[in-house]
Amino acid sequence: MKILSVDDNAENRHLLEALLGSSGYTVVSARNGIEALEQLGKEPFERSYRIS
Repeated sequence: MKILSVDDNAENRHLLEALLGSSGYTVVSARNGIEALEQLGKEPFERSYRIS
């Protein structure tokens, strides 16, 4: 499953990548909404998460 993680905090992005990646998920991260929209335009995702 491919997941898009969106957060402006690098530590949060890396934590989610590590946690979900170790469970077998493919995680693509974006720093903000603009990057998230760019990623969504490039490839499909089964889930997306925004940490606040």
